[in-house]
Amino acid sequence: MVGVSEKIYTLGIIGYGGMASNHRKQLEKGNVRVRLKGVYDIDESRREAAVNDGYVAYDSCEALLSDKEIDIILVATPNNSHKELCLKALAAGKHQIRLVLADGVQDQIWLFGNVPQRIKIPEDQIDTDPSAL
Repeated sequence: MVGVSEKIYTLGIIGYGGMASNHRKQLEKGNVRVRLKGVYDIDESRREAAVNDGYVAYDSCEALLSDKEIDIILVATPNNSHKELCLKALAAGKHQIRLVLADGVQDQIWLFGNVPQRIKIPEDQIDTDPSAL
């Protein structure tokens, strides 16, 4: 049986533009505990790019969120959509590993005060290199 610290998490990304590309490159550098499965983007050409990169492209955000294999959602969209997408991901039972900004300070305060921390990662396994963010 795989222990909690040995589990390989499956990641889905909402948004496949520049920020998602940076996150994907960091994962490709050898993160053995997180595997990117697929993405959703409102832009069809970005979904096609995800397929060309070897990932599943979902036709809707709901399809990505309903995939039972995906444990973690990374929101890589414009800031003003973060709150809504984070709430959808949480309602779908997904974990979240990063929230850059919401639309204004009030949304940031609300999210950080109301979003439960669901994944506990041991300190020695957290990458604190700012270039990885």
